[in-house]
Amino acid sequence: MAEAGTRTGVARTCAGADAGSRTGSVMRTRAGGGGRRTRHGRHGQCGGAVCRRAGTDEPRSGDVAPATATGAPAAGGPGTCGAGSDPARRGAASDESLPAAGRVAQYAWGRDYHKLLGGRLRSLVRLLTERYPGEQFRTGVDATPLLEAHHAVAAEVGFRGKHTLAINGEHGSWFFIGEVLTTLAIAPAPAPAPARVQKRCGTECSFCIDVCPTRAIVAPYQLDARRCISYLTIEHRGPVAEELRPAIGDWLFGCDLCQEVCPWTVRAQATPEPDLLHWRAGDVLGLAPLLELRSHDDMVARFAGSPLMRAGRDRLVRNACTVAGNRGAVELLPQLRRLTGDRDRGVAEHARWAVARITGAAEAPAREHRPS
Repeated sequence: MAEAGTRTGVARTCAGADAGSRTGSVMRTRAGGGGRRTRHGRHGQCGGAVCRRAGTDEPRSGDVAPATATGAPAAGGPGTCGAGSDPARRGAASDESLPAAGRVAQYAWGRDYHKLLGGRLRSLVRLLTERYPGEQFRTGVDATPLLEAHHAVAAEVGFRGKHTLAINGEHGSWFFIGEVLTTLAIAPAPAPAPARVQKRCGTECSFCIDVCPTRAIVAPYQLDARRCISYLTIEHRGPVAEELRPAIGDWLFGCDLCQEVCPWTVRAQATPEPDLLHWRAGDVLGLAPLLELRSHDDMVARFAGSPLMRAGRDRLVRNACTVAGNRGAVELLPQLRRLTGDRDRGVAEHARWAVARITGAAEAPAREHRPS
């Protein structure tokens, strides 16, 4: 990890006609929440360079640096690609009339934002390379060992919420963050006056902390990724700790709970971005088709271009088993029993757990009403 206190140029790009025309002040960076997570062992299985350097505020010495541009000209607001949602669509899978279905986090309903925002950043880099041929540029969209939320806050795109996500006054936390690392020396400029108005979470507000079923937000601004439903359903490989499985509820991929209850999301509007509005996975997925996925090719055929590809076949089927068990989906028992012999250990264990949970729940009433 780069030493705290290193001076870094932070440039801000904004959506609209003046995109890319403003630069933020040169300021001192600080070790962020990710550094705290690694020190306390809360980072989970994040592998490779991310695990070694999780929570890094500064680029590595080999990266093109030191200036960091947070955001990209995109729909939705300053330095963001907006991803608002229609509140009427939330929680659809929790409807008891859909026992064999699970929920998908809102950001994953449409096209993979890495592709969408990454493409726009690469277009920006092409323009920058033409204008500054002697400089180097590298893009990043939530796939580099950088604390992007930290840099978004430094660039005054938003402020850090108690759930550890960056919050924008207009969009809440419903936006994506991208950056451009460059060797170009960016002259600092004062931020516009409105951006200097300090915004923060309410002193007494604890909605995001209280709503988390796994208690992953261990304190304001501190997250234990090992307990976070988003981490467990997307990044965690193998079986999930048994004591956490019931708390996952009907979340198949990701989780929106801490964002949905945040008062800052009240004013957020649905994104006008066509690629995000054109659903590829959608908000609710039936469990039966997911339990039939056998290979990576099956995943590609159904979810190509969707963020769900990140989980892959094994983790998505494992998650479907978890949700089936939590929803008591008796009709899925034949599929679940077949999966108890799956080649993937996580799938097999979660299938066995789901079968035991469903059959145990079904047999309990019979035992209770058995004649003496």
